[in-house]
Amino acid sequence: MASSYGNGANVGASSFNFEKLNGISNYGTWKFLMRIYLIHEDLWDCIEESSANTPIVTDERKQQKALAKICLMILPSSLSHVRDAKTGHDAWRRLQKAYEDRGLCRKLGLLRTLFGLKLEQFKSMENYLMQVCDINQQLCDINYAIEDDFLAVLMLSGLPTDYDPLIMALEHSNIKLTSEIVKTKLVQETMRRDFENSEENAKPRDPLRAGYPSPGPHRRGRPCLRGGQPLAGVAD
Repeated sequence: MASSYGNGANVGASSFNFEKLNGISNYGTWKFLMRIYLIHEDLWDCIEESSANTPIVTDERKQQKALAKICLMILPSSLSHVRDAKTGHDAWRRLQKAYEDRGLCRKLGLLRTLFGLKLEQFKSMENYLMQVCDINQQLCDINYAIEDDFLAVLMLSGLPTDYDPLIMALEHSNIKLTSEIVKTKLVQETMRRDFENSEENAKPRDPLRAGYPSPGPHRRGRPCLRGGQPLAGVAD
């Protein structure tokens, strides 16, 4: 599972490669990928709790291994949060405390960002949908998930007016809206529009409509030789 991310590192023989933790900006993605990696290394039980503040696995050797793998995937600017951690579980909890702000300001900030997303702010439909889903995941991470049908409506609310026919079709389809259905429909609509645009661009252009001069005898003036000199004896 190799990929190219900035500030990444190959972790172990399995060549997991993902961006190191650099703060709250990439914590959500880093947390997910780090969890997957620890599961792959059979170390997630060192993090997951069997009861409050108590990990399933307390074996010191495995806890130290989990701690090392976590710390190796943190940039120096964020290492201060885990310098005094004694176990992998301890390091994980410290990072949660530092970056998983569950307060009112955090919730309001995420909701305002989510409600303000518009398709025209992004280079593609794919980027727009990815951002909507990413913010929704951040809300889930702080136990403030929104209903899926409402998320579907939010995806549609960020579209320009030329998508109104699609929205009307969805409204009259009698299908229970979900975020997955809306994402699929929007991707299909984007592919349809791209295909139509490519077909339109492939059509031969009419020289008159394109603004090219007509080859017909519409110009007035003295007949000329190829060198640009007028023919002798020919009056204007």
